[in-house]
Amino acid sequence: MRDEDVYRLQRQVQKLYRRVQREQPTVEGMSKPTLQVLDVLARSAGAVRPSEVGAQLDMASSNVAAALRVLEAQKLVERRTDPADSRKALLELTSNGQRVVADLRRDWHAWLQGAIDTMLSPHEQRVLLEACDLMERLAGH
Repeated sequence: MRDEDVYRLQRQVQKLYRRVQREQPTVEGMSKPTLQVLDVLARSAGAVRPSEVGAQLDMASSNVAAALRVLEAQKLVERRTDPADSRKALLELTSNGQRVVADLRRDWHAWLQGAIDTMLSPHEQRVLLEACDLMERLAGH
């Protein structure tokens, strides 16, 4: 790939990321990283460790901890001791947290989903999904 192609790819990924960030709903008292932590917990199959949340978001443990303090203060997340290792904590959404996430999910991806549905043909949507797989491989390099 030529230098100018790599530059173009980098710019377009950044541009799309910034647009998605601008289109995400805001919630009073919650930063975007806090909402991202909430989203990871909502997508988890069960209780998760804070380190797993940080790994999924590529977020520093101090940033995860700050987000968790906000979520716990608002009674959206519950922290309990890991029965397998009492030195570690497990996180789960509370029932109130689940309600908040259900309300937010209607808006979280609305812009991107709408843009994909209206701007891309079914073939282009499949190509985009294939590109997602390629970007994930690149991110893991």
